[in-house]
Amino acid sequence: MTLIGSSIVLAVVMRAVTPSPCLSSSSSSSSSSSRSSINSSSSTVVVVVVVVVVVLIVVVVVVVVLVTGVVVVVVVVGGGGVVVVGVVVVALVVVVVVIVVVVALEVVVLVVVAIAVLVTVVVVVVVVVVVVVVVVVVIVVVVVVVVVVVVVVVVLVVVVVVVAYMLLHLFAINNYGIVKILDCICGF
Repeated sequence: MTLIGSSIVLAVVMRAVTPSPCLSSSSSSSSSSSRSSINSSSSTVVVVVVVVVVVLIVVVVVVVVLVTGVVVVVVVVGGGGVVVVGVVVVALVVVVVVIVVVVALEVVVLVVVAIAVLVTVVVVVVVVVVVVVVVVVVIVVVVVVVVVVVVVVVVLVVVVVVVAYMLLHLFAINNYGIVKILDCICGF
């Protein structure tokens, strides 16, 4: 039907641009430049129309074949030509499906990679924060422990010195040099 329609359109265009045999003798005596320009314009119009019609035919055929190719293969099992056309269409459909699947897989891979990168970044940030917090806590604990130990040692030393001094004076052991030294230190 498409070929018949295009043939009719082509015939109408050719009829419109072809000079009529019933023209008067006055029109046949026009200048040759006008005739050449009209002929060139007519040829251009014909070429454009033919190209448009051919393109439309190809587009329609391709669309029809792509839409009905699988159906033709399923319905018409016999007949070499139809089967070959159907096989070609099935191959085209398979190629399209493969392209769609590949694109979908690429999208899935990109999404998975993006999620993995995001999870990795979150994990790294969490680990860094935890490590920093642990290090700070350890430093604070060590400093506190050192300060407490120093304070306890100083307090113990002071207590021991004071108790020893008091005991030595309590028992009136003033003849020892250590008591005299302590007296000098304490100002007695």
